Amino acid sequence: MQNLILNNPDSIDRWHFPIYHKSNIYSCFKINPNMVLIPYDHVVNDQIEYSSNKHIEFTTNETSVDDYVEIVIKSIFDSVKDKNCWIADTNGLDCNVIIAVMNYFSIDYQTYTYDGNRKNHPQWYKNIQDLHWGFNQTPYFHQPTNLVTGMYGDEYMLRNPFYVEQHCKIDICNIFEKNPNCYMYEFFNEGYRKKMNKGYNEDWLQVLLNDYQLWSFHHVNVINPFKNKDILLKGLSLDQDTIMKQLTDGFISKEIIKRMDPKRLDNLHKFKNIGDDPRFSVYYN
Repeated sequence: MQNLILNNPDSIDRWHFPIYHKSNIYSCFKINPNMVLIPYDHVVNDQIEYSSNKHIEFTTNETSVDDYVEIVIKSIFDSVKDKNCWIADTNGLDCNVIIAVMNYFSIDYQTYTYDGNRKNHPQWYKNIQDLHWGFNQTPYFHQPTNLVTGMYGDEYMLRNPFYVEQHCKIDICNIFEKNPNCYMYEFFNEGYRKKMNKGYNEDWLQVLLNDYQLWSFHHVNVINPFKNKDILLKGLSLDQDTIMKQLTDGFISKEIIKRMDPKRLDNLHKFKNIGDDPRFSVYYN
């Protein structure tokens, strides 16, 4: 199976590419339940050794909304400039943010729609799709492709209720009860309400930083513009009121669309995932 067993884990960019480990077996998928993830910020040397207590900790100064918007726009632009990209044709928030930026800067792209049909997929890719939900949402491309995704948008753009609760240490359930018509309300009720108010995990930031959703495979170059440490860390330094508006209604994301290509606001679904195929409305752990 291509891109499954790793012969030289030290030769890849582990920030975008996970490595699971058990004894002398290393894989980018958790093919054994006893395998553990090597955090991206640990040193892996020629003997594949790493220190389990050396996390990189991040600090940042207070960030304004305008500065943050510019950081996100720049990250998207730098990720897709000079590339002929493919991106999903969707009414979701994250892909529309990316498309709005590409439209503003006249960056070429093509759109696709994937209904989950695997008929033309090679067997090794079907196996990968069975192993990881991110690939299950992505078709197989038979030609070299720059695939742009909106993945990591919830986590890095402050719309994941669990991580925001860990960061702000406030009752997120109460915040959503006060905003029943917001963009994220149904998503919160379906997948996150039961996870809330279960205490503080001091390693929550490391868990978030080591969240892997989709990465490059075979001749497909996967581009995840939102997976940028600056986007995450500068966002965490926004004022709490702004973070709550982003969490519940995608305030900053919509502000970027408004500045870059405002007509795309008309394309957005009222609620997150409301128009997705049920197989792809994944409320993951």
